[in-house]
Amino acid sequence: SGAFKLAEGSCYVVNTPINKPDLCAPGYVSIYSLEEAGGTSFAAPHVTGTIVQMIARNSAFANQPQKIKAALLASATRNCGTSMSYIGKEISNQEGAGVLDADFCYRVARAGRAAQFDVTSSLTSSNPIKQQVYCDYVTKPFRIACTWEVAATKPFSSIKISDYDMKVYKNGVQVASSTISVGPDNIKGTNCEIIELSPGELSKYGSGYYEVRIFPYGSFHGTGIVRIGLAWEQD
Repeated sequence: SGAFKLAEGSCYVVNTPINKPDLCAPGYVSIYSLEEAGGTSFAAPHVTGTIVQMIARNSAFANQPQKIKAALLASATRNCGTSMSYIGKEISNQEGAGVLDADFCYRVARAGRAAQFDVTSSLTSSNPIKQQVYCDYVTKPFRIACTWEVAATKPFSSIKISDYDMKVYKNGVQVASSTISVGPDNIKGTNCEIIELSPGELSKYGSGYYEVRIFPYGSFHGTGIVRIGLAWEQD
């Protein structure tokens, strides 16, 4: 019910191949016999507990790390500002996708609205991943997120990352896209894409099935298989 605020001790890194963190989680708690305690020692277990809850609800999420990560990022619709304002699909250099929403993640697991794919250099823009996703209603935002492993070479200064883009179609017509850049020369370096269809947009296209297409941008930098995760749900 209150607002989150980014703690002064929170660490983040930008202008590297992959900005960190991926998302934020509540890190200050009241504990019996203690007035207050906080830090990543509490924020990290908050995320871990959410993941455990997802796997307990749907065992198909076990050993599916990118599918889980996609659900976590899809859930993060709020920032760490004093107003906890809605951020939609924006990615912040300091807080990643935003603040984790455990209930959203639980609903993703309950409905099985996530997938994981193993891809190689054979994945192309003309031969993309295609996944049908279901939108239940048009009155709340429809969130879709994909994330992928970082395929890197050493040393750090020469890291190369495969970049993937995501587009959404309804009845063969493109309705949305996400093309966030990655790389050491781009301050928005990330290994995720997030799309959100607002109620206004959904009213144009209606509920029902949409098709997500994921395809590489630029050269493939993997050394075999790269895992891509996808998750979708309504706020």
